[in-house]
Amino acid sequence: MLHKGLERLYNFQHADGSWGWWEHDAANDGMSSYVVYGLARCRSTGTEVASTVLDSGCNFLVGRLKDRQMSKPDRAAACLALALAGRAEAGLLRAEVQECLATNQLDATAACLALACRNTGLREPGERLFARMRQWQPSQSDDIAQWLALQVAFGAPLEECRTTAAKLLARRSGQHWESTRATSWALEALAQMLRYDVARPKPGRLMVSIGGKTVLDLARPEDLSTPVYRLRLDRASLTMQEGAAVRMRVEGGAPVTFTLNATGIQRLDHLEPEGSDIKLTRTLTTLDGRPLDNRLKLGDVIAVHLSVELRQPQSYVIIEDRRPAGCEFADEQLDGTAAAHVTHFEFRDDRVCTFAGGLPAGRHELVYYLRAETRGTSKRAAGRGLPDVPR
Repeated sequence: MLHKGLERLYNFQHADGSWGWWEHDAANDGMSSYVVYGLARCRSTGTEVASTVLDSGCNFLVGRLKDRQMSKPDRAAACLALALAGRAEAGLLRAEVQECLATNQLDATAACLALACRNTGLREPGERLFARMRQWQPSQSDDIAQWLALQVAFGAPLEECRTTAAKLLARRSGQHWESTRATSWALEALAQMLRYDVARPKPGRLMVSIGGKTVLDLARPEDLSTPVYRLRLDRASLTMQEGAAVRMRVEGGAPVTFTLNATGIQRLDHLEPEGSDIKLTRTLTTLDGRPLDNRLKLGDVIAVHLSVELRQPQSYVIIEDRRPAGCEFADEQLDGTAAAHVTHFEFRDDRVCTFAGGLPAGRHELVYYLRAETRGTSKRAAGRGLPDVPR
């Protein structure tokens, strides 16, 4: 998986060394810095990374820093990526730090510059920036993760780091944070915290019970030496009674963070719209726009209308729609008023996936086409705008 991911990144690099969202689109400064950072971090763990690809990406970022056409956040991200890749230019980095200090900036931009100084060996400007950053109170997960990484890098008091780590963990939902980007920053910062917090006490005993039945009991030191415990329960370990209490008991005073995941199947025969900022409605019609209220014959082609209503403009919009049973995509054509905003789309085995760099507020429509291929009867979940029609 790692090498496949690297190969895909290599293939997506543009001729000038940059990256965009896709293989054939415009260069994106933030994405270019993000990829260079990832490649440099990957190389730092001992994984072989194509030097020509990384060097070309670094050259692009250095050129963009010199021409001063990047935004402040993108310049800071580029400085951090170049520092990790061993290609930071001290003069450019000092200039960015001086501008940040002059404006008393307290945000992720300043955090990136301080970390860049730390990785480059510019101790004095980095310490000045970190001292100023002590007043920062980040509230978003990726910003909290950056602040934790900064605290660990500059040797902040352990209790302060633990407080930040607890704040970051409290924003977790299940096994992840609100986005893949926030999750990646959180995991990196917490991994650094594990190495920093060597004095954290280990539990003397860990027990978990469900409905009064013990399902985990660890007491031997060798069983308690790992920082992560995973317990997967089958049906036989659970009670069929609703409202069973899950209890965890820890002896020894060690703090424990836990995640509880429950999976299952719930039948939904009727769906109502949810949410208010983004509304998505699917309607099936004939090719001449009439509502689909009759049975289809094999070979019939129908149109799928995806109506998207936005209360306010949205950036980086991904819309996926699963292919109904019994149908195949008639072609790989995308129509509708929103098609002009779509910069990339894929017709996969089970769904159509579209990506738009941005959509203005208002109503938009995407249209794609299906052909009835398999004889039989299927139903779609009923709901407002989605009648329960056999086909």
